[in-house]
Amino acid sequence: EDELRRVTQGFNVCYAKGERAMEEEWDSFDNVQRVQEWFANGSLVHPLSGPSTVELVRAVYASCSCGEKAKSFVSSGGREFETDLLVQELGIARGSHVALLILDGLGMNLLQTLPKKSFLRKNLRRTINAVFPSSTATAITSITTATCPAEHGVLGWTLTARSPLVSIDDFEHETQRESEEQQHHQYNQANFPLRFNPLPFVPERRQKEHVKLSGETLDKLGVPAHQVFRTPCAWPELDVHTAAMHEYLTSEYSVHHMNAREKKHCNGGIESVLSALHEFWRARVASQNETDLASTSGQEQEQQRATQAESFAYVYCAEPDSTCHSYGFESKLARRALAQIDEALSAFWTRVEQDTALANSNLTLIITADHGHRTVSKNQVTRLQNSSVIDCLSALPSTEPRNPCMFVKQSRAQELEESWRNDPSLSQHFCLLSIADAERLHLFGKQRLSQHARRFAGDFIALSASGRIILDRDQPLSMIGWHGGLTRAEMIVPLVVAAKNKTGNKHHAQS
Repeated sequence: EDELRRVTQGFNVCYAKGERAMEEEWDSFDNVQRVQEWFANGSLVHPLSGPSTVELVRAVYASCSCGEKAKSFVSSGGREFETDLLVQELGIARGSHVALLILDGLGMNLLQTLPKKSFLRKNLRRTINAVFPSSTATAITSITTATCPAEHGVLGWTLTARSPLVSIDDFEHETQRESEEQQHHQYNQANFPLRFNPLPFVPERRQKEHVKLSGETLDKLGVPAHQVFRTPCAWPELDVHTAAMHEYLTSEYSVHHMNAREKKHCNGGIESVLSALHEFWRARVASQNETDLASTSGQEQEQQRATQAESFAYVYCAEPDSTCHSYGFESKLARRALAQIDEALSAFWTRVEQDTALANSNLTLIITADHGHRTVSKNQVTRLQNSSVIDCLSALPSTEPRNPCMFVKQSRAQELEESWRNDPSLSQHFCLLSIADAERLHLFGKQRLSQHARRFAGDFIALSASGRIILDRDQPLSMIGWHGGLTRAEMIVPLVVAAKNKTGNKHHAQS
């Protein structure tokens, strides 16, 4: 852990220095310097300071693709070195049936409470960085699309639409443009700015209390799913059979992002998803064996495989996130929930190793998380109750309370910055960055914000090096565990790999 901290801090220092620029190139040079110091001293982890979730899935998807497409997964996005590093780290054997299991909310701070001989720790390869914001909605979108938040634009659990998301420039045919333009003017403008949760695709809870929505869908309110989810799922592009094992497969979000050939509905428990995975592997191995029988030799079979992997399964488990939110990652209940997951994984892998139907097959189970957790107490809540600050905003803060994004009324940006500086409850704990400066620091990814992502990023973002959150004046502290920020507890997640090869059953354990 000490070595990891030193290396990560070194990456942060190099990155912060590499991104320094002339003072006039930044909107607020003092605030940028403050954030860079947080990166340099290790208080915060820069998303690009090491391999991240995006590079992990690109490495996996490369193994599931042929020729130039496989090369493109490695080389695209300007992070070829990090992706290739994970390709080598994963070491996926040719003909492997690959599964990617997401254990929601499993940060390294919780994983390290397990015994060293536990399944997860025994098979821990290394750590990787979460994407920023370190939120489930943001991370899962990056996983399914193989893109960074700067491109896909799902920047947190709560997004804000300033106006109906209907752009006539998005349509090719004149009649369609006229129809959409007509529909645009029919939307109830009183509902905007409209706050909503992309995952699930519903109006934000407090939005319902302030605006009479009459149970209408977001699409009818002027926020159609195809305008929110603009980046396609990567799975249809893969050259192998794909499957998704998830509790929520019918929501607007899942229909777009879980676009697998095969879908298996599971409840959120680990036993359910592992049972579905075992069944899927048995079916795919049986299908593979039938195909291989038509080939004359094992050598011919290997030559005919154009992809490194044979199949890909995406598997999601809602724990330990739910328990961490309710009781905190440091609680006995959170540790018990993780211990149960670990026991289930160990029993599952034993069954896989002993299953004669899987004896002559290569299997690879990759386990990681979307984010970690940190505990927030009542005295770590900053209430947004300064009238001079609130009056500058055109909507309630959105994305994540750990690092909220804010939309500012026209020509009120300078006034907001001044009011923020003059309020110690805000300025002492949070650094207010313009979205332009956050973009220059590459917080959302190496590339610039796409036009689509810019819709939801707002004008400013508040960053904190502590465990504080910003809540509205009357918003209850409904959870103990929180995430979304850039601290180590939220950003550092495990990469666990277990593999069984034809030549023998074995775990790839950390040395």
